Amino acid sequence: MNTWHRLIPFSFIGINLFIYQPTQAKFVDCSKPTQKPSQFDRNIVLDKFGISMKIPANYRAISMADGTVDIVDGGTYEEFVCRAKNPGAGGEGYYSITVYESKASYLYEGVWDKVPKKENMYIIWEKKSTGQDGLYFNYLNLRIKTKKGLVEIYAGDEQTPVHEDDVKAALEEILKIAEKTEIL
Repeated sequence: MNTWHRLIPFSFIGINLFIYQPTQAKFVDCSKPTQKPSQFDRNIVLDKFGISMKIPANYRAISMADGTVDIVDGGTYEEFVCRAKNPGAGGEGYYSITVYESKASYLYEGVWDKVPKKENMYIIWEKKSTGQDGLYFNYLNLRIKTKKGLVEIYAGDEQTPVHEDDVKAALEEILKIAEKTEIL
């Protein structure tokens, strides 16, 4: 019998082993350092929501798939770009100012107070139990009545204020955002 015929099946196995070499997927960490806000602002117009806002010059507005707009620092924006190029890549939670259409059925639903010196702007304070005795998550939002409907703005990350001092800081931040927001 010819030796050549005996080697053919083994040569195909060798080719298959050579072609199929499993590789280990490289983990991509998209974490980027956050950038401090610029000392000067720029104006952005969010026609869809009927408002304009002054934001730090180095911040970016990103239109999200769910219809919201996230306003983030430059480092967080770079992290989004990295994640878009590397699906499944790792990263961290992020801080943003999120603008979205309100789900409230009427203007004063959940209203805690009016924003001083601003017409049609209200502070929404929602408390939700953590399930632990005496601990609550506190959500502070800005609700705005515009020609386009009710709009809400939330500032934060997945870490929601729990203690009274945290709530005071979140309230100050919401009031600063209201000060820099105008109804079109």
